Amino acid sequence: FVRSGVFATGVGPITVTGAGTSWNNGNGHVIGDSGQGPFQILAGARAHDRAATLGYNTGGVGNARVDAATWDIWGGLMISRAGRGDLVVTNGGKVTTTSNAYLGWVAGGQGSLTLAGAGSGLTVSGYTAIGGSGEGRVLVTDGATLKTTQGIVGWEASSRGALRVTGANSQWLGSVYLMVGH
Repeated sequence: FVRSGVFATGVGPITVTGAGTSWNNGNGHVIGDSGQGPFQILAGARAHDRAATLGYNTGGVGNARVDAATWDIWGGLMISRAGRGDLVVTNGGKVTTTSNAYLGWVAGGQGSLTLAGAGSGLTVSGYTAIGGSGEGRVLVTDGATLKTTQGIVGWEASSRGALRVTGANSQWLGSVYLMVGH
């Protein structure tokens, strides 16, 4: 199990970079527990995690960047549980999760996802909840793709969710449904 930025004043940066470089974690990965936990996967590197949470506790800040690299998650992806979580995928970067993706799961949580550039994308085998009880924002731009089985924007009455798809060849691909205001 990996936890970075465990305490409020803690900063735990992790960078995986370069073709042929890999990160293999068979357990959960908390990026920004109560402190700051930047996680970067760059320049052809590949990372594997059992599950990932960005911004776990209130005050926790979890930032992840996937630039021209790959992040495979064998469980769920939570971009903000109760803290602040940001995931940015650029330059053909790819993120996949075999379960669900959540943005702003707990009231007060703030999650954002930016997918930018041709070939950049997030593939979610389950559903994607943009604003569970907190706030979730998704931007798909400049030819990027978000592919999910089901999409829910604004899960609970207290939540705020926003989805924006803009630019040539940018796509939201949902195979079952997209529900706005659950």
